[in-house]
Amino acid sequence: DFVWPEGFMTPSSDMSPIPEQNMDYLTRIADLCKKREIPLVLITTPVGTWDYAQHNAIQYVADVLGAPYLDYNMPELIAASGILDTEDFHYNQWHLRVTGADKLSVHLGKFLAETYHLPDHRDDAAYSAWYEDLAQYVELKSTYNLP
Repeated sequence: DFVWPEGFMTPSSDMSPIPEQNMDYLTRIADLCKKREIPLVLITTPVGTWDYAQHNAIQYVADVLGAPYLDYNMPELIAASGILDTEDFHYNQWHLRVTGADKLSVHLGKFLAETYHLPDHRDDAAYSAWYEDLAQYVELKSTYNLP
């Protein structure tokens, strides 16, 4: 099982370079979101090879674009989401297990619902396909004995 490396996400003022083409595309995405009145949120999912210089680069991009940034490698978001390195990762540091993905999804969903006051569509017939997707997901978890 995976365990966070010693010194993972030690604070630093270092910043990874941001390729100009990447910044150009992100700016275009942000402009399109503004034009369509869609809030932009930048997210980094947990990965054991992430470092503070990479975090600082994405935080810089978020600041320039005026977007919130949720870095699920930061200790406070790891703790808030309940993701555990010894239980919620596959054998490597790049992929969450279903348990970790569920925890991240719940935390992110709460953030989005609270921040953007999203309506609850659970009783809305127009969104019944969501229940079909959920039923399929639950069935797959059961089929593979996943928690």
